Amino acid sequence: MPFTETICEGPAGWRLRISDSDARQSLEVLAPGGRATRLDTAAIGGGGFSSFGSAAEWRAPPAGEFRPDALIVRYQVAERPYPAPETAYLLAVRLLPVPCVTARIAPGDQQNALAREAADEPRACLSDAAEG
Repeated sequence: MPFTETICEGPAGWRLRISDSDARQSLEVLAPGGRATRLDTAAIGGGGFSSFGSAAEWRAPPAGEFRPDALIVRYQVAERPYPAPETAYLLAVRLLPVPCVTARIAPGDQQNALAREAADEPRACLSDAAEG
């Protein structure tokens, strides 16, 4: 199967690397200085075919220089067999101290507001909640 990688430049030295293999995409967050952290999106998507949206929303405290501490990405997952439509989740990702997904927001009327609220609040990683 083909394998591709795409690097997306973000603010303040942050970058995202999206890898695509067998119609399943994964996401790595690259911190300023180069440390890469792969997010556990396969577990979130149940291993189904998946893709990320074309934009990321970087979040930062309102005062001072823009230094992101979170981001939001759209994650589309095939949860049911084709031709059923994909489910378009929004993932809230904490950047510090180590990047991780803190919330998976299901589609709905308040999806964007709920994702912003989740990104802006300190939360545990979803992987920590699954282990605990």
